[in-house]
Amino acid sequence: MKLPAPIGALLEPGAYPEHPRWVRLLQTHISYIFLTPQYVYKIKKPVDFGFLNFTTLERRLYFLKEELRLNRRLAPTTYIEVVPVARTRRGYRVGEERGTVVEYALKMRHLREDTMLHNLLREDTLPPHTIERVAHLIARFHKGARTSPYISSFGRPERILKNIEENFRQVAPFMGTTISRDRFEEIQALTLEFMKTHHRLFERRTKRGLVRDCHGDLHCEHIAMEDGIEIFDCIEFNRRFRYSDTVCDMAFLSMDMDFRGRPDLASKFEEAYFNDTKDGEGRKLLHFYKAYRAYIRGKVEGFRLLEPEETEEDKRTALVNAVRFFELACQYLKGQRRPYLLVVCGLTGTGKSALAEAIRERLWGVKLLSTDAVRRGLFGIPEDEHRRTSYGRGIYTREARDRVYQELLKEAALWLRRGRPVVADGTFSKRAYLELAKKCAKRSGADLYLVECVLEEEEIRKRITKRQKEKTLSDATWQTYLRQKEESQPIEAPTMRLSTLGPPVELADRIISTILTRRV
Repeated sequence: MKLPAPIGALLEPGAYPEHPRWVRLLQTHISYIFLTPQYVYKIKKPVDFGFLNFTTLERRLYFLKEELRLNRRLAPTTYIEVVPVARTRRGYRVGEERGTVVEYALKMRHLREDTMLHNLLREDTLPPHTIERVAHLIARFHKGARTSPYISSFGRPERILKNIEENFRQVAPFMGTTISRDRFEEIQALTLEFMKTHHRLFERRTKRGLVRDCHGDLHCEHIAMEDGIEIFDCIEFNRRFRYSDTVCDMAFLSMDMDFRGRPDLASKFEEAYFNDTKDGEGRKLLHFYKAYRAYIRGKVEGFRLLEPEETEEDKRTALVNAVRFFELACQYLKGQRRPYLLVVCGLTGTGKSALAEAIRERLWGVKLLSTDAVRRGLFGIPEDEHRRTSYGRGIYTREARDRVYQELLKEAALWLRRGRPVVADGTFSKRAYLELAKKCAKRSGADLYLVECVLEEEEIRKRITKRQKEKTLSDATWQTYLRQKEESQPIEAPTMRLSTLGPPVELADRIISTILTRRV
């Protein structure tokens, strides 16, 4: 799609006062975002979606100034100024006072990707007590956030109900795609019942001034740990999305950490937040608002399926995410949040490790444990060293294998008790090992799912031959496979048995969409 002349011109470094080394353009459905090494410039698109209207230059200027003002509350060092984009004799220039102003841009500091909370969670590199610090900051922000009778009116039960009914109307066309009719009706019934039962509580919150001018879009991708804590990109274009109960605002971030597989951090965040705010009454609304936020996210992911600029890969991801968000919403409303142990098993060469890794990539925060890695740790074998000992000897004796599975499930139990979901990758060729997995899940209060990987022998042999030439953790050979096949015991009633002849990411999506939706 051809860019408007001013937008295309701003891809040139000479259009900026600092003459950056490079300029990159990102687009959302409402903004053009220009990235440079030091700064980010955002220009609003002249669009009207009903809930926002940027169709005139005056409107775009007004909302850019609002974005600057509102975001300085939680990101004071990131948001710098609103600058003109002018057509001059030298071409289009950012920050020029001379010439004809054709657009305005919000100038911001370019925050590093490795400081973003969602990336820190993904890489498991979050410094200690970071979540508690975020909770303290948000609690202080909410205590000082503006309120008034007008703002409070957005928290009245009838206004909340109006928002909820709008969500149901917008999700209804996606029944059979991102959500089943049964799940849609179940969430609807549970939500309306909660609203009816807690009508007085919602009224009381408005009278106590706990409906405030909040952030409105508080999730992991909008928090950076750079020179302190910067929380950015609040909603400036629609007060209805920003004026809310303070618990509704913080619930978004807590839900997002749950979604990313970190309920342990969500619990820490909630505890620190409520300890600061002394809002014991607000705890009663936490799961309701987490469900509300998850449902909205499911709705938004569904909308992505209709966007022409989304790739097929993006749409596949959006579909999986939507399903997961809706299931999460139902879990909150039914009070059934539990971790899970997902065992990906099968004979060597069936592709279980590639599948387990694809699942880990799809489900942020899931802890992946493999027998290959545990074995190397137990016996002190470096990753780049192979010990292709005959099956049944050395580190592959029955006693050694027993130790590996005991250690793997001991570690799995530690993560499950912290609330983290676990994917266990191993052959699990003996019933005794599956019994250990069942006991591990039961004692940890977790759900257990078994995915058995199967494949034709000719393909297995090709994969093993190829793998022996590559640097992988597995030491298995074709002889290993044949011995395993002789000794393995059938897996009785697996949750799912599937052929792994296909892209691992597509198989992972299938597992997530079919197995993990059974959790409610």
